[in-house]
Amino acid sequence: EHLLVTRNETELFSFICETLKSLEHIAVVWIGLKQPDFSVNPVAWAGEGKETMLDMRGRWDDSEHGRGMVGIAIREKLPKVIEDTEHDPRLLPWRDFVLKWHAKSGAAIPLEADGEVIGVLAILSDKTGTFDEETVRFLAEVAGDIGIGVRTLRLSNALASSIQNLRKSLDSTVETIASIVEYRDPY
Repeated sequence: EHLLVTRNETELFSFICETLKSLEHIAVVWIGLKQPDFSVNPVAWAGEGKETMLDMRGRWDDSEHGRGMVGIAIREKLPKVIEDTEHDPRLLPWRDFVLKWHAKSGAAIPLEADGEVIGVLAILSDKTGTFDEETVRFLAEVAGDIGIGVRTLRLSNALASSIQNLRKSLDSTVETIASIVEYRDPY
């Protein structure tokens, strides 16, 4: 329902993060968009760690910071779950964050718009075993809805821009016709 009234991507991402954070045992929810330089830019989050979220340095290449659940989910275009965040070697670069946030398990779900992965939905739980098959399927549906919302917002913005350009063209055409008419018949 919120997808129908959202005015911009930031509002959509924030709403999703806050809504998912309200679920039981969810410690942190964040959405990051992939960048051409292989970084993942956090654009919305809820829960623990808001003040440190921008320091996380997530990536989606094959570097050390790209081998966590976020980078793998983006590269493979598949949800990734980590059941033991404290001991999983893929989370070593972020161990301090994970411990500070009391996260025990996590999931990263790729966000797609127009068939392309644009980012990731990442969720950390304060309980192990949170991300069973049914929960991951639910989160994949949420990610699909986010993708539809992003696509709709981008198409709407492109349409509004096209309409504005058409109006400018029409105004210019009317002015040109008026100038021609004035030139031929000043009265």
